Amino acid sequence: MAACPDGGEIVFVGGGTPSWGETDPAKIVAGAKEACGAKQVTFRAVAVGSGADRATLTAVASAFSGGVQAISPSDDVNARIAQIA
Repeated sequence: MAACPDGGEIVFVGGGTPSWGETDPAKIVAGAKEACGAKQVTFRAVAVGSGADRATLTAVASAFSGGVQAISPSDDVNARIAQIA
């Protein structure tokens, strides 16, 4: 998290599975909290795909007062986007 917007939101869209660097959810949360310092940031995630790492995304979202929504391959993507937005 190079730039943490104070009072803002970070929205992540993807599978959420760490592909390089730290892979432990607790250490990812600790690193993100250190990077954001005292700034108030909300992290929201859209977990894409049936193999999305919802545990990691939920750990980060919970630490930053956010939430996780999921989109699966079988979903009507337009309908899910309307629900999430």
